[in-house]
Amino acid sequence: MTKIVGNKLSEASWLETKELNKLFDVFLVNGDEVKIVGGAPRNHLLNKPVEDIDLATIYTPEEIISKAKAAHIKYIPTGIEHGTVTLLINDTTFEITTLRADIKTDGRHAIVEFGTSWREDAKRRDFTINALYVLKDGTIEDPLGSGLADIKTQTVRFIGNAEDRIREDFLRSLRYYRFASYYTKKPFDPLAIAATIKQRDGLRGLSAERVKSELFKILSAPEPLEVVNELYQNGILMGLLGTAPNIRAFFKLVDLEKKLNQKADAALRLAVLSAWHKGDVKRLNKRLRLSKSETRKIELKVKTDLEKSSLITSLDLTQPEGKFFYNKYHFFLGKVDYSSSLKILYALGSCPLNRDALIEKLRLMEAYEEKELPIKGADLIEKGMKPGPEVRKVLEQLTIEWLKSDRVRSKEELLALVETEIN
Repeated sequence: MTKIVGNKLSEASWLETKELNKLFDVFLVNGDEVKIVGGAPRNHLLNKPVEDIDLATIYTPEEIISKAKAAHIKYIPTGIEHGTVTLLINDTTFEITTLRADIKTDGRHAIVEFGTSWREDAKRRDFTINALYVLKDGTIEDPLGSGLADIKTQTVRFIGNAEDRIREDFLRSLRYYRFASYYTKKPFDPLAIAATIKQRDGLRGLSAERVKSELFKILSAPEPLEVVNELYQNGILMGLLGTAPNIRAFFKLVDLEKKLNQKADAALRLAVLSAWHKGDVKRLNKRLRLSKSETRKIELKVKTDLEKSSLITSLDLTQPEGKFFYNKYHFFLGKVDYSSSLKILYALGSCPLNRDALIEKLRLMEAYEEKELPIKGADLIEKGMKPGPEVRKVLEQLTIEWLKSDRVRSKEELLALVETEIN
C-alpha cells in the first residue's frame, strides 16, 4: 500500500494537475466543500493507476452548474436527477456529485435526497474501500473508520449489512465480484458471498445492459479465474448465461491469453464459456444485448465447433491440404478471427498442439503476408461472361484454385482455367 505521511497521501502527482486545481479554486471556500472520492484514492492506495477522478460536494447540481458557468467551465448534466454533473477542463473530465442519501430503493433504481453530511454520503456507498475522501492538500478522510483498514488487507466488504445493500440495488452482487476480481484474492468476504447467493434471483429484474457491463468487466479482469469460479460454484453464472458454463475452456483460454501477453478479449472469453450451438447466439444476444463485433465472437465459436477438422488440418503446413486451409482461413476469416478460432480450438481441448507450440504458431501467423486475389468479377465480364450469379460462382471457384496454388497463380493463369466456358 502506498504510504500515508501523517494523514496525507504521498506521491500523488495526480493531485497536482492544473485542471484539478482549477476545479478546486472554483468550488472551495472553506476547504471542504469538494472532496475527491471513490476510485482515485482507492487505486492510489492500492498502487493501481488513477484514471478517473470523481468528486463529491455539498453544492446542489444547480449550484455546481452556476459556478461552472461563472468560471467558463464546460458542463454536461449527465445524471442531474441523481446529483451528478460532468465538468470538462482542457479535455479532462471530472464527475462531481452532490452529497446524497437514499430515501427509497427498489433493487434497480434509487430516489435520493441531497444533503450536506459527508458521513451520510459515505454510508450510502457500496464498499468500504470506495468510501474514502481526499482533500485538495492530500488529507485523506475515512468517515466510516473501516476503509483504510480494508485497503491494507485488500478486503472488498459491503458497508453495513450486505443483504440490505444488495436489496437496494441488485447489481451490487455483480459489482462485488467485479471489485473482488481487481482488488482482492481469496478468501473472499464470507458475508458478501452468502448475501450474493441469497439475493441472486434479484439479478433477473436488471436490464441486460447493466448486467453485461459488469459481467464483461469481470471477464476482462487480469486475474478473473477465482472470481468466475466462485460465480460458477454458487450458481450465479449459470443464471446470468442461461446455460451450464464451460469453466474448463474458460480457464484454458485465460491461461493462453496471459502467456501470449495479450489484452483480455471479454467477448471471446464469453464465447468459450457459454456458447455451445447456433441457438446460443440468439440467447446470449437477448440476455446481454451484444454488439455486432461481440456477436461475431459467439458466431466464431459455433463455427469453430463445426470446422474442427479443417482447422486442425490447417496447422500442418507440410501437407498441401494444410497449406490450403491455412491460406483459406487467412483469406476468408482474416488474421484476427483465424487466430481467435485456433484459441477457441485450444480452449475446447481439440487442438493437437500443446500450449507452447500453439503460441509459436500464433506468433508466426502475425508475420503472414496478406495478398490480394489477382482476379476480379470485372475481369470475367471483360472476357465475355454475362454479369450475374454465374460470375460470382466462377469467381468463388477461381479463389479456391488460387488458394490451392498457395496463392501463386496469376490473373492470366486463372482466366485460362475458364476460357473455354467463356468462349
